[in-house]
Amino acid sequence: MVAPITLVISLSVLLYIARGCWIILKRVLFKTTLHNVPGPPSKSFIQGVLPEVFNERAWDIHQEISETYGGVIKLKAPLGEEQLYVFDPKAMHHILLQDAHMFIEPPFLIEGIKLVFGPGLSGTDGEQHRRQRKLINPLFSNANLREMVPTFYHVTHKIDMLSWASRTALELIGQCGIGYSFDPLTEDEPNHRYILAAKALVPTANKVLLPAQFFLATIVKVDAPKLKRWLIDHLPWKALKDLRNMVDTFHETSVDILRMHTGHGLETSDRKTLDGFVGDGKDILSHILRTNEEAGKDERLTEAELLGVMSGLAFAATDTTSSSISRTLFLLATHQDIQDKLRQEIAECKGSLSDGEELGYDELLALPYLDAVCRETLRLYSPPSGVMRMSREETILPLSTPIKGVDGSELTEIVVPKNTNIYISILSYNRNPDLWGPDAHEYIPERWLKPVPDKVAKAQAPGVYSHMMTFSGGGRGCIGFRFAILEMKIILSMLIENFGFSLSKKEIEWRMTHVVATATVAGNDIPQLPLVVERV
Repeated sequence: MVAPITLVISLSVLLYIARGCWIILKRVLFKTTLHNVPGPPSKSFIQGVLPEVFNERAWDIHQEISETYGGVIKLKAPLGEEQLYVFDPKAMHHILLQDAHMFIEPPFLIEGIKLVFGPGLSGTDGEQHRRQRKLINPLFSNANLREMVPTFYHVTHKIDMLSWASRTALELIGQCGIGYSFDPLTEDEPNHRYILAAKALVPTANKVLLPAQFFLATIVKVDAPKLKRWLIDHLPWKALKDLRNMVDTFHETSVDILRMHTGHGLETSDRKTLDGFVGDGKDILSHILRTNEEAGKDERLTEAELLGVMSGLAFAATDTTSSSISRTLFLLATHQDIQDKLRQEIAECKGSLSDGEELGYDELLALPYLDAVCRETLRLYSPPSGVMRMSREETILPLSTPIKGVDGSELTEIVVPKNTNIYISILSYNRNPDLWGPDAHEYIPERWLKPVPDKVAKAQAPGVYSHMMTFSGGGRGCIGFRFAILEMKIILSMLIENFGFSLSKKEIEWRMTHVVATATVAGNDIPQLPLVVERV
């Protein structure tokens, strides 16, 4: 007799194959409303062009297709699926703001994030996401960030090696965000298992991302946790099992930290003696817990949501910020004149302070060249290269700049079919020469010392920060972007004041991923950024 579980799996696989065959047949036999949208030719029906466009060395490909086809591009995905690549400002405005209800994050992405971090901000949508955002958004106010400045300095004073950028970023969000210390920032390698899991997450997730759109999309929808776990445990897929172990680490760590804050099962006097607990009531998680207690029953977050919010905040504020700081140091090492000018500004401002006094919140925000350096890094080298959406229904997407159709006609709008996956390119928008000028691909902080170009101001991009798309936009824009910018400014100001950075003899290669750009030494896959560091 066939075991019931085996029979269920066999029937599911057969239904999945049948559904897949019907979808492929429709793609081959029938044209869609996207047939006239231009895009790069596909060499393979099986793979499409996605492996060429979305790989770690695709920087030039993104520039090439954006210059060749315009603000909306059709991409052939595996098995004939048609996707869109968008950086037209008006189209982005409709997708992320005006018609945001018509464009959701792809279910496979939402469910995948929920599997890893739980039902936090990035792993929820609709009313659940709105409720979480309403409760958390006020906690990133200027007043709360001002209170965190002393902790930022306390942690940053421990930095004396560049390789600790990601460790420092995690420790800052740990202490300021969730009242927990992951890392003493000593010379020994970090041994907290959360740190090791966080460092390995992006490379591991990249190995399952494309298959996740097709195979895992079915598994994550299964509303049976034990069955879902059983399937993941028994699939012969090492990367998926590694990801499972990281998920367990994130969840168990979050449970421990939440227990420290709430005191469940602990005497109040025992909480502060627990290893890693640094909660003083000023961290974001403490604010969230207090606000949650005061919220009405319908607005209150569940424990699962709180755990999801914690994990999501810790991870989102680590790799992205450390990537931006590392990229800025690399750029300053490449452009010594910019580094010298920045150091001079910081020195002049510090010269007006008493010995040992640090730049305060308002002084940091008032440094124009430091602000320009940070903005230009975030414009030209956004850590995530793009975000994804999917159309819920057939809809019309208007364009700010017409594109030339495959048949030679001028297209001013595009009819987007239901369930079309859309990649919104942060990279191509932030570097668009039609908006930012012919020097859009050059690193020029001085561009931010004057008003932005008229075309940029009139484009009305939906980004939440400085006319850029770096932190995305709309109802799912980055909620912690002010925290990230403050973190960048404090760390950079202290490093540049005390150290000079120059290039080493090793060739640096920046790798593109869907989450963050990472530096490696040419010929080596291990993330690293060796620079020559000298005491100033």
